Amino acid sequence: MALSSGLSRTRVAADLGIGKSTLSHWISRYRSTDLTAPEAQTDLVRENERLRLENRLLREEREILKNDPGRLPACAAWKQAMLSCRTGG
Repeated sequence: MALSSGLSRTRVAADLGIGKSTLSHWISRYRSTDLTAPEAQTDLVRENERLRLENRLLREEREILKNDPGRLPACAAWKQAMLSCRTGG
């Protein structure tokens, strides 16, 4: 916002309710971090692809478990057996 709005730092700082020196410090810290380095971007893209794949696999596993009522986790099967013994079923 401070870099792309076209407003002065004084105005942006006032809008945010912070001091101009604080805003200047934040801007200098932002500029000193090299977020646009090509290798950093490549690493982020690679990690994003890996996380998307992992997310897709976890969703598939969840759907399989959700749609298969015959397969209960061991603790759920034990609980179901205990409840049926108590109710006589």
